[in-house]
Amino acid sequence: MAKTKSVAQLRKELEDKERQVERLKTKRAKVAGELERLDKEIARLSGKTAAGGKSTGKKRATKKRRRRPKNKAGLADTLAKVLKGKKGVSIEDAVNLVQKAGYKSNSKNLRGLVRQRLSGDDRFKSVGHGVYVLKG
Repeated sequence: MAKTKSVAQLRKELEDKERQVERLKTKRAKVAGELERLDKEIARLSGKTAAGGKSTGKKRATKKRRRRPKNKAGLADTLAKVLKGKKGVSIEDAVNLVQKAGYKSNSKNLRGLVRQRLSGDDRFKSVGHGVYVLKG
């Protein structure tokens, strides 16, 4: 026959287990702190970061994120609007017309973007080297 335990015995057993858990948590925190200290010492001596990469000893400068300008229409739509009625516009002229129309861009190479849009969009037609018109 199985031996049954009294409520008092069960409570004592539960309290013992809880004390053991607390002791183990304290020991774990202590060991984790020691491990972190050892990682830092290894990194300092080897000239590497704790993750294994090279350390230069100075913090990296973080780049500020540039916000994209809000335009009422995309570049292709703006190009279509400014080329309407024109009989051939060079890429440089198209860039100037787009900027005068109020299109904003943070691009360091807006000319390249305009060239890509003019050559890749079916609304535009090349009539000469670097010269485009609006189809239709």
